[in-house]
Amino acid sequence: MGVKQAVLAGVMATGLLLSAAEAQTALAAGGLVEAAAPVQEAGAGLSHSALKGLTYMAAITASDVAVLSVASGGVAAGTALTLFSTAASLTVYAVNDFVWGRYEASVARQEDDPSFDLQEEFWLTSDKFFTYTLSTLWIKAIKLASLYAYTVSAGTSLVATSVSVLLNAGYFYANNILWDYHDKSAVPPPAPAPQPLVAPPEVAVLPGTLSNS
Repeated sequence: MGVKQAVLAGVMATGLLLSAAEAQTALAAGGLVEAAAPVQEAGAGLSHSALKGLTYMAAITASDVAVLSVASGGVAAGTALTLFSTAASLTVYAVNDFVWGRYEASVARQEDDPSFDLQEEFWLTSDKFFTYTLSTLWIKAIKLASLYAYTVSAGTSLVATSVSVLLNAGYFYANNILWDYHDKSAVPPPAPAPQPLVAPPEVAVLPGTLSNS
């Protein structure tokens, strides 16, 4: 096994172990959120978050394979680097989205209008992206180091990683906003509150107004 292959194997093994540890910790935190909001809302489950993560990963995988293959000088190296980052990122994405989904569910129960609002979705997605980015900084650092091990060029590694990060940010926003639009559109509007029945007013009958039969 060559030095580059050994470096990549070590990087991937370390990354997967870190992903498992982070997932276990975050799931525990998510459990606390779920205990505070036991009612299951549309789009708030872990399986739903994983599905959102899959559509996001499909987009960034295709993009990263292209970018990292060009930077590393080969499809095999670019694909290997992409698979590592994708597997680690999917775990973090699903847990991050799940915890935010529980928060959204608790807020939705307090709102009278659950309809889709683009401006509100943009800022909520920004909050999600911020926590997701902080949670995946180590993945980006490992990707950068691994790419440098292949290219031995700091400039190429930095440019390729930066392009990958920018493209993935755009995919993140588009994926999350489209999913939230789909989820809120699938929820039927609340039924109008029943109106109280009003009894007809009683008609007073004055003496002497009734006709004799």
